[in-house]
Amino acid sequence: MQYFKVRKLSEIPEIRKRPRYKKDQFGKLHRYIEEYKTYKQVPTINGKERVDHYFTDSLIITLLLIPVIIAFIYFIISFKPTELYQIIIAIICCLVLLSLISSAYYIYYEYRYQQTPGKKVTKSVVVDEYGNKPSLNMIIKRTLLRLIPYEPLSCIGNPSYGLHDKWSKTYVIKKEVLNSLLEEINKLDRHSE
Repeated sequence: MQYFKVRKLSEIPEIRKRPRYKKDQFGKLHRYIEEYKTYKQVPTINGKERVDHYFTDSLIITLLLIPVIIAFIYFIISFKPTELYQIIIAIICCLVLLSLISSAYYIYYEYRYQQTPGKKVTKSVVVDEYGNKPSLNMIIKRTLLRLIPYEPLSCIGNPSYGLHDKWSKTYVIKKEVLNSLLEEINKLDRHSE
């Protein structure tokens, strides 16, 4: 029976160069280039693409919510709330409903297709740390972490790796980049046999 070493996307080795300095016997500083082995950084999508995903998915979620919100408002008006606490409860219910529908949207699309419609536009997919389809647990964790206030700010930067990615151990990566990384891992595994 033959076993293959399973590598994470973050365990692809590469050789890099860095400048080093060494003093000679006279105390004069000399610069030289040193090669060292490290791991490649997983090339996740950038912040602009995250914004594109967010706006596309938000537009779709809003379109899904319009009939629900209209029905909900009609339902609330039929009770004729007169007290402030009744109006506050109605607003809280509306926000909970929004969170539930948007969470269901993300869970469905990311688990079923590995991408939401917003990610499909940029040809990006959600993968686990090995480049495979994430488990339902990972997707639920990822979706719930999105509800943390100010969490979207953690996606700023290039490459963009938000808290909902880090804590659920997932990556959002371009399909073609993922394919090339998986080919590289396969080559490494074949050479290590």
